[in-house]
Amino acid sequence: MLLLPRTVGEMLGLTERTLERWRITGEGPRYVKLSRSTVRYLAEDVAAFIAASLRANTAQVS
Repeated sequence: MLLLPRTVGEMLGLTERTLERWRITGEGPRYVKLSRSTVRYLAEDVAAFIAASLRANTAQVS
């Protein structure tokens, strides 16, 4: 399923602007570029990003 940036932002508690910045820096979940101005996220990529961000304690590094 393809998700809108707005939906992903709501899921992660982020603004669409933050997701845009992450697309530039490569920090966030993978995305699909459908056209010059159309970006979507695969639900499984967002889930994988969340899973990769899990930490058991503050001593763990990324």
